[in-house]
Amino acid sequence: MINFINLLEEKLDISILKKLGMKILKEAEIHNNEIVNCIFTDNKYIKQLNERYRRKDAPTDVLSFSFIEGEDSEYRKELFGDIYISIEMAKDNAEQYGQNFFDEVKLLFVHGMLHLLGYDDENDTDKKIMKEKEKYFLK
Repeated sequence: MINFINLLEEKLDISILKKLGMKILKEAEIHNNEIVNCIFTDNKYIKQLNERYRRKDAPTDVLSFSFIEGEDSEYRKELFGDIYISIEMAKDNAEQYGQNFFDEVKLLFVHGMLHLLGYDDENDTDKKIMKEKEKYFLK
């Protein structure tokens, strides 16, 4: 199950994102009782999260928090993870890369989902693998 929480007034067609997310979870063989929360927020909020959990004093476009990893994950039971997307950063990215705003939101959502599934982008090899997965799910 994928929940969408919009902390802003921005209108988004979450039905497309929900279908995309369910396709990713199904392909990864994640059960329907696993819960993913996707929270749409602004730069101020995501910057606070980025500072607290990554020690980076700047906003970012997407953050993912997996609840299936780590010592304290057991009490979360069926909660698979949270994805935070900065709508402000998505708009900036779309403008910078000459892309449609909602296409950028979809990309950030897929990127966040892949992080929840254990994909990483810390080195060139991992980035390449992740980009290929993003392209696959977005086509």
